[in-house]
Amino acid sequence: PRSTPKPSSAASDVYKRQFQHIVKLARLLYVFKRQMTWDEAMTAIDNALGISPQVLALRTQRLNLLSSNIANADTPGYKARDIDFASAIERATAAQSSIERTHFKHIPLSGSAAQPEVLYRVPVEVASDGNSVDPAMEHSTFMDNALRYQASLQLLDNRIKGIKNAIKGEP
Repeated sequence: PRSTPKPSSAASDVYKRQFQHIVKLARLLYVFKRQMTWDEAMTAIDNALGISPQVLALRTQRLNLLSSNIANADTPGYKARDIDFASAIERATAAQSSIERTHFKHIPLSGSAAQPEVLYRVPVEVASDGNSVDPAMEHSTFMDNALRYQASLQLLDNRIKGIKNAIKGEP
């Protein structure tokens, strides 16, 4: 008999935390469905989404930069560009936790509106025409980022479905 492969512990921890987060939100919204103010409901939804919208925006920006690098692989003098994704996520996480409303009528915000700094990639080898794009590396990085974008999109979609079910009062 075949045994079912077990998911990695890191992946199962992520899913477990996500599920606990959605259950907590569902209970909150179900109990206070009729008693919550608009601001409280929006804050609860914003907290449930977490940093997912910012991650998706950063992945989109990175996909655009990488596709530009690939498109300009033969352009003389073109310098490959990218963002430091890890530091951009750190800044967005810090900004999300530091934003406070000073008045009850202010719209709750999450994440940072600031765009991450676009950097020039340090080339392994520069072409004779000054182009620093390594097509193989760019394609590999693009595919990795595209897969991670899809995973981020799926995570956000699951969170939105959880919120919708919580609002409807469904499990």
